[in-house]
Amino acid sequence: MPITQLDTENADRDITSLIAVLTDTPDVTNPTLCQAYVKLGDGAKNLDGSGGNFNLVITVGGQTVQASPQVFVFGTEVRSSIWSSQFPVPANEEVIVSVLSPNAADTDVDVIAYLYDVSAGDAIAISGSTATADNVESVFLGTGSADDVDLSVRSLIVSNDSGTGLQIVGTTQGLQVVGTSGNAATLISAGGDGDGLSITANGFGQGIDINATSGDGVNINSTLASGMSISGAVQGLIVAGILGDGVLFTSIGGNGNGLSITGNGTGADLSASEIVTLLTLTDANGEPGQGLPPVSTTMIEKVDYLYKNWRNKKEQTGTLFSLYNDAETVVDQKADISEIGGLFTKGEMESGA
Repeated sequence: MPITQLDTENADRDITSLIAVLTDTPDVTNPTLCQAYVKLGDGAKNLDGSGGNFNLVITVGGQTVQASPQVFVFGTEVRSSIWSSQFPVPANEEVIVSVLSPNAADTDVDVIAYLYDVSAGDAIAISGSTATADNVESVFLGTGSADDVDLSVRSLIVSNDSGTGLQIVGTTQGLQVVGTSGNAATLISAGGDGDGLSITANGFGQGIDINATSGDGVNINSTLASGMSISGAVQGLIVAGILGDGVLFTSIGGNGNGLSITGNGTGADLSASEIVTLLTLTDANGEPGQGLPPVSTTMIEKVDYLYKNWRNKKEQTGTLFSLYNDAETVVDQKADISEIGGLFTKGEMESGA
């Protein structure tokens, strides 16, 4: 797995006394896990070959990292290297790497020192090739390449403080999540002001496209708060049907509504049929036909009768009031007229048949 090189320093050094060969502050905002590597001798300016105990000392923020010194027993090699143990570095603390040779002749040695962030070693780089060693199955299962890989993990956390935590791109599906006996995916905003899921379409496609062939495309169930809350400065939700219904709400059996809107404060409740009625208020509506006007009917039908009575042809004699249809050929509704001692009475409307 790759690691990140934080710093390197190269110079000709007199290492007969303890001397700093690298100084670096790995990260001013985040802690890191580091390791130092020091190369002694370059083929021209080498160790004298006497061997012995070479010392490596690490300090972090002025504190000496134990065990110290780290002791390495050299043989007669004139070019060699030493590799420290891993050590944590708090945010914004300076690391100093120092070396010491036991040999008086090592006064002019080429020294190259490296500092690495080894915490990045927890990351896994995966290629898209099924032939290379870093393909998905080789990394996780170690069995070579295959078309399908089952990866079982207890927990997977993707975190990035400054950019995208996880980006998934696919020519067919970028991500397919399947739950065989439970939720395929549960998205939770753990406190704060963040969204459990935020979806943005930057091109011409859909931010989210849901297609269910045998079950619910979306099933939203909340026991304590809103199942779904949609708000927008212009439109909270836009639903457009190009060739069919923008939204189709259906109650599949039982006594439930396809769509139920509830006002838990001072607002009123609306059932699906009432919503449909509201949506059709602007539609053209024919006049009531011939028949007895019902005692109890919808507000829309009551308005229809009022408009018909105002608009259509009417006739009145001393005994009968007649209201005609639009064609002025059929009496649709009628009422008896009577007069007793100067008091004229118009009876209740009834069918004109």
